[in-house]
Amino acid sequence: MCSTGRWTPGSASPLTWTNSEIVCAGGHWSTPLTKLLKSTYLYQPAAETWPQTADMPYTDFGMASSGANGKLQIVGGSSRNAAGLTAPTNQAQAYDPVANV
Repeated sequence: MCSTGRWTPGSASPLTWTNSEIVCAGGHWSTPLTKLLKSTYLYQPAAETWPQTADMPYTDFGMASSGANGKLQIVGGSSRNAAGLTAPTNQAQAYDPVANV
């Protein structure tokens, strides 16, 4: 999990380089997968900090990510369905760290 200020195995969060920062979004906090996350953190190398930024619109983990044109693109992964079970998702989104949206 990125908010701890250190690398933690098993969070299933995409880490993507955008501009001069690393973006960490979503993931899960526990096994079994009872705590899914929608939080987003932006690593700032000069300050060596992980401040939290705008949340993703939904919880997700295990998704693919890419950084292009200064934005984070996230595709797929797994989320919780209406029955409360984890299930694959076909959602896609983009995050702009400059606009924080």
